[in-house]
Amino acid sequence: MPITVILERCVNILQIMQQRMFFVDFYLHVERLVSVTREETAGMFNSKNSFLWFVLFNKFDKLSERYRLEDKRFYEFLCALQADLHSKKINGISFDSLDEETGTKKRSLLS
Repeated sequence: MPITVILERCVNILQIMQQRMFFVDFYLHVERLVSVTREETAGMFNSKNSFLWFVLFNKFDKLSERYRLEDKRFYEFLCALQADLHSKKINGISFDSLDEETGTKKRSLLS
């Protein structure tokens, strides 16, 4: 068998493994989110904004490794956002104004 065929098969196997690892990581993040989310914040995870919370929790996870933050701190952030942070403007933009948009999946919002 030519080396190029072997290498192509190896690349295909690595791509499949990478996709599976992504879904495993995503599943573990969702499990952690479920464990810290309560009824009062569950409504924030709607079809429009769930993707935003998944991305934000992923960023939180990276910070939590560095600063040793517990997952419950993300829940506390969600509660604070619901209570009063939603209207606080940062660089002239509040969560309320972002939430009025038709979608929160824009790359510029998530980076």
